[in-house]
Amino acid sequence: MAGDVERMFLYPVNQKGDNTSRTEAFANLDIVLPNRKGIHELKVKVDTGAEGNTLPLRTFRQMFPKHVDQNGHPRPGTTNKETAILTAYNGSDILQHGSIDIKYGYMGLWKAIKFYVVTSNRPTILGLPSIQDFKLATLHCSIQRTTCAPVDPLSNTTINSIRDLMEAYPDQFDRIGNFPGEYHIILCFNNLPLVHALRKCPISMRDEIKAELDLMVSLRIIKKIDEPTDWVSSIVNVRKSNGKLRTCLDPKYLNKNIIRCHYKTPTM
Repeated sequence: MAGDVERMFLYPVNQKGDNTSRTEAFANLDIVLPNRKGIHELKVKVDTGAEGNTLPLRTFRQMFPKHVDQNGHPRPGTTNKETAILTAYNGSDILQHGSIDIKYGYMGLWKAIKFYVVTSNRPTILGLPSIQDFKLATLHCSIQRTTCAPVDPLSNTTINSIRDLMEAYPDQFDRIGNFPGEYHIILCFNNLPLVHALRKCPISMRDEIKAELDLMVSLRIIKKIDEPTDWVSSIVNVRKSNGKLRTCLDPKYLNKNIIRCHYKTPTM
C-alpha cells in the first residue's frame, strides 16, 4: 500500500508484452445479470497467483452491451471507480476501467464478487481470494508476509533500513574491504607502454582531490610512486549524489594489453 493506492499483482506477461501461460485451469461459474433473465454461465481462469479478479473489456461488452459508449468503454456510472493499480508479474501496469460487482454461483454457493474491468486479451481471471471462497483450490502451505528477514536466527534483530544494517554489522562499515593475497598481472609480449597526459581539473577541486588521494594512501588502496614507470593512467573525478568526491582510474589502454585468465564455470 502506498498512500490510498493499492497495487495488485495479476497474471504474467512475456517479454514481448503478450500474455502467455503454459498450463491453465478453468472453471464455469453461474452468473445472474440484472439486464437478462435466467442464470448464465461464465468461464474463468483459476489463477492462484493473482490477487484480484479481472473481467476483460470485450467480455464486459458482451455481458452489458448497453453499458458501453461508442468507443467500447464503460459508460460513466456503470462501473465503480477504483484507485488500485493492477500490475503484471513483469512490472507492467494493466489498464483498468473500474470494477463491477456481479452475483456468481458455483456448486450451490452464491456470492457477489468484485471484478476489475481491464483492457486485456487474457481470459476472465479468478484470483486467489475468490478461489478460496469457492473452494476451487486448496492451499497446503502457509502464507506469510514479512518486510525483512532476521539478521541472526538466534536474535530478534531485523533489517528495515541502512541504519539497521550498520548497527547490526558495525565492524563492516568502518573500512574499505579487500581480498586477501596478491594478483600478478601479465601484459602482452608486444605491448607498447603508454603514459596518459594529466587531465586538468578545476582549481576549486584541487584541495579536495588531494585530500581524497591522501586518504586512499593512508587506507593502503594506492601508494605513491616516485620512480619512473612505463605505464601511467589518468584519473577521473566525479561528484557523488551525497556531495562527496569519487576518484576513479581510467586504465582503458592498459586493459587492452592484459593477458586474461580464463576459467570454466562449473555447472550442475
